[in-house]
Amino acid sequence: MGTPNYPPNMGDEWNKLKRDVKGAFTSANLRVGMAKIGAKVVEVSGRLNITNGRMEVFDGSGISKVKLGLLDDGSYGLEAVDPKMVLSNGSISAENPFGQTIVQMGRLEDGDFGLAVLNQANELVKLSDFVFGPTQQIADAQFVTSSTSYVGNVNGPAVTVNVPSTGRVMVIVSARIGWSGSGGEHGGAMNIELDGANTIAPTSGNSPGVNRYENIGGATFHNSFAMASRTRFIEGLNPGPTNFSARYCSLVSGQSADFQNRVLAVFPY
Repeated sequence: MGTPNYPPNMGDEWNKLKRDVKGAFTSANLRVGMAKIGAKVVEVSGRLNITNGRMEVFDGSGISKVKLGLLDDGSYGLEAVDPKMVLSNGSISAENPFGQTIVQMGRLEDGDFGLAVLNQANELVKLSDFVFGPTQQIADAQFVTSSTSYVGNVNGPAVTVNVPSTGRVMVIVSARIGWSGSGGEHGGAMNIELDGANTIAPTSGNSPGVNRYENIGGATFHNSFAMASRTRFIEGLNPGPTNFSARYCSLVSGQSADFQNRVLAVFPY
């Protein structure tokens, strides 16, 4: 029969025919409930919209492992059957009906990785600030001073806390305050000084602290000790590392005040 004499553009026409058939097949599949694409990699340039549906990943046995979109309970989200789910350098967010992010997990807005939730001030705050942020120091050793101006002590207590974006912290202060002496007035105060991202003097009305005062009268010598404790919320602080340091003074000139079992705890709030 001899060798067929094909047109010079036969190859191009054949490839075009294959593309047309494939396009028609794909278009037809869009009208049915399910379509399969056999490919190792599918790339989408732009946006892939799924309306009232989901993307689902199956293992080799046909068992569903990952679902993204409309879940079986009618909610929308991401569900992984296997215990390990990896999100690389990104985040998953949940929004309220107004499009506001209320929960974010993964890479957060400040570049750190973790979990953040919306607080009452409509700000996303990292839970790590509250889980790992609380700091406490205890100084049991006795400290005595007769100074009527606030002074520090090498044993503190003192802590450094990263004030969150809320600008709020809760401070707990406690101490055993007392004195030994004859009649008359006695008193002592333990207040907290702030420096760093925030500055508050121990003499300020905003300084959290405890004090004790007593007028025992007479000339009888006696010892007097009692525990004093206080919890206070401080608001309006600048976000950032802040040092909280205990300061002490005697409330009566010429008399000494004794401080023991001192505790300072600060909680970002």
